[in-house]
Amino acid sequence: MNFLLNDSLGLRRVPPVSLLILLAFTPGISQAQEVAATSEEANIPSGSATPLVSALNDPGPLVPAKETNQIREYFAAVLAKPNGLTSSEAARAAARISPRARAASARVKAARAQKRELTWSYVPRLNFVGSYTKLSSQPATKGAATGGLVGTSAPPGLIDPQVDPLFAIDANEAFQVLTEQWYLGASLTIPLSDYVLSLSNALTGATLAEEAAKLNENSERVTAAANARIGYYTWVRAALEAREATQSVTRAEQQLATIKTQAAAGRTSRADVLRAQAFLAATELELRRGVTREAIAKEQLNVQMTGGKQAQPQWEIGEAIISSLEAEVAEASTLEQLQNEALSSRLEIQALRKNKTVFEKKANVEKTNAYPRLEGFGNAAYANPNQRIVPQVGNWLGSWDLGLRLSWTPNSLATQYAKAAQSQAEAEQIAAQISEIEFALRSEVLQEYRTLQESTLATNAAQRGFEASEAAYDDRIILFENGRATSLDLLEAENSLVRARLDLVAAYLSARISRVRLDHAIGRDIGPTLQGQKTKNSGR
Repeated sequence: MNFLLNDSLGLRRVPPVSLLILLAFTPGISQAQEVAATSEEANIPSGSATPLVSALNDPGPLVPAKETNQIREYFAAVLAKPNGLTSSEAARAAARISPRARAASARVKAARAQKRELTWSYVPRLNFVGSYTKLSSQPATKGAATGGLVGTSAPPGLIDPQVDPLFAIDANEAFQVLTEQWYLGASLTIPLSDYVLSLSNALTGATLAEEAAKLNENSERVTAAANARIGYYTWVRAALEAREATQSVTRAEQQLATIKTQAAAGRTSRADVLRAQAFLAATELELRRGVTREAIAKEQLNVQMTGGKQAQPQWEIGEAIISSLEAEVAEASTLEQLQNEALSSRLEIQALRKNKTVFEKKANVEKTNAYPRLEGFGNAAYANPNQRIVPQVGNWLGSWDLGLRLSWTPNSLATQYAKAAQSQAEAEQIAAQISEIEFALRSEVLQEYRTLQESTLATNAAQRGFEASEAAYDDRIILFENGRATSLDLLEAENSLVRARLDLVAAYLSARISRVRLDHAIGRDIGPTLQGQKTKNSGR
């Protein structure tokens, strides 16, 4: 029969003998004292009939684990190395090279270009034209009467042929059409009604679209950083498990040598030797599995940090993983405060809110496009011949004109209002997405908050298991060497020791991963991630 224990990673089966060893070698605390101590550290009233239910309904403040000197000394050789890799370094590298962030950055550039295009569309339109035209000669009209015109230099009024001078004008020459025409012109159109009706909404929408695209880019970088932190802790766990498996193989080899010596002296049976050999084979298999898990976790982290372009580096652990979370959880607030903080801080929701306003502004602009359009215009021409001069003269002459133009297309009432309705529907769809994400975000914060509570309590339990297993293993060694314990007792103590150390590593790393996920859920990792990116970019 096996018992089920709940560790930070789920349920696992433990032999009953291991439970007896754990209880027998826990100094100074009875079973009742254990329950009371756990209740006190978890902030659970000792008189409650159902302390676990009470803790779930009102978890209270986070209670960090207090690591002991024994734990710190055991992990001092491999943790917090001066030049080792930290989760913050991994997060910054992943945020900097994130492919999804690069794609989002391209969308930011596209939104910025669209804003420039929109801005220039409201600038008065200036147009220059230059042309040369060759006309065919004016054909003679068959049967047309020929004659001339009479002119005078007298002032307007009745002409006295006896007094006023008269002279003849050749009609064909006076009304001739020049066959070569040169034209230089400029025109200016000012969309006056657009400035009043749509300019403000259009520019506001374009600005919000650019800001939303930038928020999405930052969101991708923050998500990549959070995933890299989790990948870092996953690698650390695999590395520590591989280290523990290596030490377990060394101890199994030493135990096998001791048991063989005792078997040769007749102090133990051949079955004990075979059992020790089987245990050594199992630990060697576990070592191989641990090395494989570490290699996979390292490569996954390497891909997150470098895109997989570099060979697997020889990292050391630069972070004090097995240490108190007191400084990290000190700022934790109530669940409701964390949920409200998430709703106001998460970049994804901020981007959606801006996009919703973008479509609302777009709908307003499309409605105004259905109204009559008022434009101011001006034209200037410099031509040879200038069409404004009659009769035509083969010289370069200038002319100009100014005016207002009011235009309206009745069909635009139907088309533009239909477009506005589509944009408004898009805004309503985004509003529904925001509500859906807010519901999901509240659940996410609740889940990560409770998971962090559980992980924090698990570190306390794992510390006790670690210390008890260390003491039990030392005592079993002494009893075995004095013939008061069997090889089976020794192997079970070894198995409990390995499991306790692995549980301790898993508990601390699960707590840190829970912290990363909670920080990401409520948006507290935004500032550190983006600040790191700004610092890095400023140095380029």
